[in-house]
Parts: sequence; structure tokens; C-alpha cells
Amino acid sequence: MKTKVLFVMACLTVLGMKQANAQVAKVALSHNGNITMYNAEELQTAIDASVDGDTLFLNEGTFSSTKDVNISKKISLIGAGENTIVSNNIVISTKGVLTSIMLDGMTIIRTISVSYSVDNLIIRKCKFWGFNCPNSSTYKLNKLTIDRCNINIPDSYYSSYDFEISSSLKNAIIKNTIIGTIVNHSSNIPTNVSDVTFVNCNVGFGTRQIKAQFINCLVLNNGDYAADSYFINCCLAYNYSTKHIENCTINNSGFKTKYEMEEWSSDLLGQDGTPVGITGGTTPYTLIPTSPKMESYSLNVDSQKRKLNVNIKMTAN
Repeated sequence: MKTKVLFVMACLTVLGMKQANAQVAKVALSHNGNITMYNAEELQTAIDASVDGDTLFLNEGTFSSTKDVNISKKISLIGAGENTIVSNNIVISTKGVLTSIMLDGMTIIRTISVSYSVDNLIIRKCKFWGFNCPNSSTYKLNKLTIDRCNINIPDSYYSSYDFEISSSLKNAIIKNTIIGTIVNHSSNIPTNVSDVTFVNCNVGFGTRQIKAQFINCLVLNNGDYAADSYFINCCLAYNYSTKHIENCTINNSGFKTKYEMEEWSSDLLGQDGTPVGITGGTTPYTLIPTSPKMESYSLNVDSQKRKLNVNIKMTAN
């Protein structure tokens, strides 16, 4: 599997080399060892052509769509980092149990929404404006994992973009992630505080009532919205009516910006002995892609054999 991934990423690297000062964005659909290439504007076409278990590799560049990008199959979309840009909403309408990461290493210039019940949804090393749970209470989002993401475009904790929690979430974990706002649009809060856990996150503030637990987090504003939440080994800007606080450091003078909070809390350690916030834990925040990266390449033409020789040195992150 690693050899196949390296080959696909190598192909995308070559395709993405600057030609006439323009970056060529391509989609490589991997199915049973066979690779089919699509242009950037054909992302939805590539998704529609895939089947459960396939992987789509996207290199750096912008993948434009006039409509929402709809993922109705159990597939993986793997980008090359934050310079892989999908310029519309992503709607996840697949159902059932997922067995691999669905979104990895890309920027989504809109929101990610989930339409139906799904288990084991994993989103890793992505930047996006917001995350929306299923609208109906009949659908459940079980074992959601959001890992090393930035849900906060533009980069400001005081942002109108948000992460939505609701009673549809069960056993969700959000770790080493920057979050502008936590909201509850439906006023339908999770049943148990353990249904949603934030670990080593930098959180801006929240609106409306929410119920969750925060562990080793930096929290800019834990106001009345968080009265039923639990804060463990956190750095809090204030303590309003929060009832459940354990071993937290509180600065009641507050912070005007996220940078003030991060500087003040830089020496604070969580319960695992690592820094509080996104730089702590076993997987500190980074958007450097997990997929292999190219260190060097060379191209030369063998005119006698009429062959193009490509030498690429790849390293895995």
C-alpha cells in the first residue's frame, strides 16, 4: 500500500510542477491499483466514478466547483496540505461505518456538513470554516474524530465561523484543533458531557448552551454557555458560572486577543505533562501533510530509446 501511495503522490508531484508559472491541479482516483486522472474542475466527477474503498489524491492547487461537493461513498480524499484548496462546501452524505480517513490535508473554503448517520468519520489536518452536524435528531454521528484541524477561517478566535455540537454527536473527540466558535444551532444539546470531548484545543468562545468536556485546552471565553461543561487542566480566560472546573488556571482579567492568551499560558502543563493547548499531547498541531513529500526530482529524455526518465526522491511524514 505504501508503494502505491508513493507512486501516486510522485505522479501528482510531477503533474503539479509549475508549467508556464501555473500550478496544475489534478485529481488521481486510485481503484484496485489502477490510476485515473481528472482535472481540478472534475473533482465531483471523480468522486461519482469512485466506489467504496477508493482513494482520491489531490495535489496543490484550487479545485473549483459551482455546487457543493457531495461525498456519498466510503472513500478517502487526501490532499497535499493547506495549499490543496476546495473552493466550496463539502457535504458528507454517505451512511454506515467508515474504515479509513475521509478528509486529510486540505483547505475547504466553506463548511463540512454531515447529512445522515455515520460512524468513524475522521477529518485530519484540514482548514475549514465550520462543521455542521445532521439536522435531524434521528441521525447519529458516532465516533467523530477531528484531528489537528483549523476550524477558524480567517485566523481569528473572534470569528463568526463555528463548530456545531448537538445531540447527534456520540463519542466525538476533537484534538489539537483551533476552533473559532462552538455553537449549538438547534438548542438540542448532547445528552452526556462525555459525548463530546475537546483535548488540547485552542477554543475562542461559544454561543448558546453547550455540554462537553474540555481537557488540556486554552479557552478564551467560557461564559454562561458552558455552565454544564467540564473543564479539566485547562487555561481559562474567565470563570463566569462554570460549575465544573478541575485543576484549571484562570486569568479573570481576560484577553483581548488569542496571542495574549497563548503567551500567558505558554508555561502551563496539562495532566499529561505536555503544554496546554494545541502544542501539547502526543500529536501537536500541524498542517504539514501526512502523505509522502517530494525531496527532489529530475527529468531527462532518452532520445535513442524514446523514453522520459523521471527520478523522484520521496519521504514519508
